Amino acid sequence: MSILPGRRQLEEVRSTNRALLLALARDLRVTTCPALAERSGLSRATAYVIVDELQRAGVLVEAGAGKSNGGRRPQLLRFAPRARFAVGVEMGERDLHTVLTDLDGTVLHRDVAVAQGTTPEPVLAAATASIARLVSRVPRQHVLGVGFAAPGLVDIESGVVHTAVGYEWGEVPLAALLGERTGFPVSVANRSKAAALGEYYSGAGVGARLLVYVYVGRGIAAGIVRDGTLDAGVNSSAGEIGHITIEPAGNLCDCGNRGCLHTLAAGAVLIAQARAQLRQEGGALLRERCGGTPERLTTVQLAEAARDGDDVARSVVQASGRYLGIAAASVINLFNPDRLILGGPLAAAGPVFLDAVREEARRRALAVPFSAVQICPSALGSDAGAIGAAALVLGHASDLLLQD
Repeated sequence: MSILPGRRQLEEVRSTNRALLLALARDLRVTTCPALAERSGLSRATAYVIVDELQRAGVLVEAGAGKSNGGRRPQLLRFAPRARFAVGVEMGERDLHTVLTDLDGTVLHRDVAVAQGTTPEPVLAAATASIARLVSRVPRQHVLGVGFAAPGLVDIESGVVHTAVGYEWGEVPLAALLGERTGFPVSVANRSKAAALGEYYSGAGVGARLLVYVYVGRGIAAGIVRDGTLDAGVNSSAGEIGHITIEPAGNLCDCGNRGCLHTLAAGAVLIAQARAQLRQEGGALLRERCGGTPERLTTVQLAEAARDGDDVARSVVQASGRYLGIAAASVINLFNPDRLILGGPLAAAGPVFLDAVREEARRRALAVPFSAVQICPSALGSDAGAIGAAALVLGHASDLLLQD
């Protein structure tokens, strides 16, 4: 039976009010119902109904009596972050990283799984097994749901991965498929968007008003978080920074365009450049890191060798940083963010990469928006996408609590 328009609007208002009070309770840690009503602007009657729901769910627990303002002493309520849990999975370039978090987004347990291939079936099998291992560590009925950070273009509303270049994915209904296998509600987002949310929740983006997270690895993509909310665009495709044109007559990109940032600064391109140089001369440390076999060189090895001073690795990584800085200047001019966070395997190069990005962005961005932005490395590293995936679930916690 369909919900009448008036009924639907009422449910949306109730959902918004629950989310507001849950967020306030989480921030305040110990509070009272009158205080929640006053801070939220809701009536005491509305606040009491929602507080009662949160108490029955175990998210708010009584913690003694508060101070009286002339009348009856109010009941103190303590936020209980471990009353419920969320699972987050990131599909990395080689492994699946899975975390179990509490309502604060704090990681309680981790799991790493290796899929026997990159097509949907082996990835789903590995993810299902990894999720089961973590869920077994807590009461299953207290797990709110699963978030999945996937590569490629993802429709957040439907949970469908439209395409993921290099992974042989096309129109995969990932949320539905993983939901059938696990029995949990599943939310899906592009891994860069999820990582942006993770950094906002508990990483380098805490407190940011407008955060842009840029993942640099096999591909290059960005996630945008505005006032705590993921800004994915009208059809979930915002943040494709890897397809900003840098050289109009440059190399052909997988997307069909020429001269995209992806063709100049992504991991596969850098690996090819480093291998070509290793076959000639130099790069003693880099050669050692890949066991003397350039064909085995990885992006992580390249980044770490650059950080440790290898000449070949530094030149390749710095060039990538300069190209990314050109694109970053456009992002800074367009969005005026206060935080631009660099993550992914290449960020392991540290200042060698970061300084190249900063300097090029400083040279090309307008002075006023550049003065407001902090360009910094990811604080969560390889956990960012998985924590952000869990945060996709936590963003709906107030509604999922009522589905127990």
